[in-house]
Amino acid sequence: MERTELERDGFIGCFFSGTRRPDMAVIRAGDLNESMEQALESSQFLIDAGFTVLVLCLCPEGRRSAVPAEYAEHAVKWLRERLGENIRTAMTGTSGGALYTLTCACFIPEIVCAAVCSPFDHMMEGTAGRRPAGSSVISRGGGDMPFTPWDVLRKGSAGAFVKGLFSKGYGPHRMPRYIFDINGTVPESALPLEKMNCDILILASENDDVLPAEEAARRIEEAIRTPDYPHLVVTRIYEHGSHILGCTISEKRMNKVSRSLKAWRLRPKECAEALADSQRMIIEFFDRASMI
Repeated sequence: MERTELERDGFIGCFFSGTRRPDMAVIRAGDLNESMEQALESSQFLIDAGFTVLVLCLCPEGRRSAVPAEYAEHAVKWLRERLGENIRTAMTGTSGGALYTLTCACFIPEIVCAAVCSPFDHMMEGTAGRRPAGSSVISRGGGDMPFTPWDVLRKGSAGAFVKGLFSKGYGPHRMPRYIFDINGTVPESALPLEKMNCDILILASENDDVLPAEEAARRIEEAIRTPDYPHLVVTRIYEHGSHILGCTISEKRMNKVSRSLKAWRLRPKECAEALADSQRMIIEFFDRASMI
């Protein structure tokens, strides 16, 4: 394992050399609030599968601002310097890591395939605790990307949370989804999916407890599955899955998840099966994606 440094390399990551696809390296983006250690844990299934993996930490210690898309740009450059100009770059992430992956796939042409798990297709405003930050959660070129503001939080997060507790179909274990649903999005915050030029795997679960990922997955597929899109597009929406897809999760974190997400409380067996299947699909997708 080799660690990179923000000041020296432009990003914080851990690099693992593998032999499964000698022509490809996988950037696995951690979630927007994951530490390096948590991002490593989440990425373990790819490392164990034998891929060359660069685990990218999006939440360096002390970060209080938007996550720069340039982290991924520096990571791609670093991989090409280490592995050669012809190395193919894949990218994957879950939840906020999926938003970051999708954003990077729109702007970084070296990314030849991507797997997004529980994704969202609109740039959202960042937050500081429960307070809107006034800037996009991901930045590019040193500035904001067009984003949907968290108007519902500006009107008073306490009131919104109380309403969510007693709203039909929501409650304490679906509070993030309630906030997303009542806040909505603005058209200009939609990611420019037409700029993508890569194979893509889209994984989500019906009625996601955290964000409307199943709706976003369908929009992403509809936007790019056109006669003019020359790349592989694969979509899977699990009927009885959860927000936790495409990652490795420890028993300690699983215990927390099982208490906080309604899907895991009601259908732990089906959620665990969906998680295992999502790992399998990503591995198989990266095995066959971008072979030409």
